[in-house]
Amino acid sequence: NDFNIVYNKDYDGAREISEDELEQVGYDPIKNNLPLIREDEYGNKFYGVKVKGENDSQGNISLNSSADRSTILEEVTEARLKKLQNSKNAEDQALVEKIKIWIGSVRKKASEMGLELRFADTDEGNIELFSDAILYTLGGFTGLDKKFEDAIYIPEDISSEFVAKFGEMSDGTSVFEMLKGSDKGIQAN
Repeated sequence: NDFNIVYNKDYDGAREISEDELEQVGYDPIKNNLPLIREDEYGNKFYGVKVKGENDSQGNISLNSSADRSTILEEVTEARLKKLQNSKNAEDQALVEKIKIWIGSVRKKASEMGLELRFADTDEGNIELFSDAILYTLGGFTGLDKKFEDAIYIPEDISSEFVAKFGEMSDGTSVFEMLKGSDKGIQAN
């Protein structure tokens, strides 16, 4: 596979991030209930966060001591989606387009249901939204508020095509299967 994962056991990810930086990576500090640490003399707000992992479109992933199995799957999902978005392959671009349509329908459905999604409607926020949905729909992780389940369910045609893009370990085992949790995900209604 083409993921490059670096682990820092001496760092727990706790840090201060500006409101602008949070918005750039798709997080709304208010909807995510992030603690306001300080406000500078220019009115810039800074929040306390614990960043468990980060990724880029080349498959580079950095994890720290607060990361768990779901963090790894989330970061790999985001890195893979970013790589697909940058691909020139027509099949990859067709999948990216399906995901964009799904994101639009999720945002519309959530709005109709009166739900506020915790991720901004930006490129980065939509990547975060998709990775959360993969974790809870197919990834074997639980903990999502039940009221969001209907809104973020990913249809099988999109999820299976995306999971196939994860690739395999050197022994032929699916990368996704190695990373997913053991709980049953969100089911179609």
